Amino acid sequence: MPAIKLRQLATTGTDIACKRLTLFARVRDALRPGGTFVNAEQIAGPTPATDALNAARWGRQIAAAGITADQRAQADARMALDRPATVEEQVRWLREAGFAEADCVFKQWRFAVYAGWRDARAMELAA
Repeated sequence: MPAIKLRQLATTGTDIACKRLTLFARVRDALRPGGTFVNAEQIAGPTPATDALNAARWGRQIAAAGITADQRAQADARMALDRPATVEEQVRWLREAGFAEADCVFKQWRFAVYAGWRDARAMELAA
């Protein structure tokens, strides 16, 4: 069975594109042929308006789920340290890092799951 890497990344810093591209290339190189990398991450909306919409909808969703004010403050503090990128950027960086294919496989408001397939064999195994 091919290697499958599952990981939540918390890449922060001002040069996010360079850091993520370097990280994704290292992940791709670590995968065996036929391997797939799957990542769950906080994302930015493609525009400031959609980013604000995503944040508002997520806020209502977690409030409805019963999050306490203290839990919300803790989540906001953690997320303030992140430098989220858009789904489009993440997928492009995976391709630029050498993954044969990359796509967003799930998105809900401020969070997304995206994957990079190392090679054609990985795509065959995913089908």
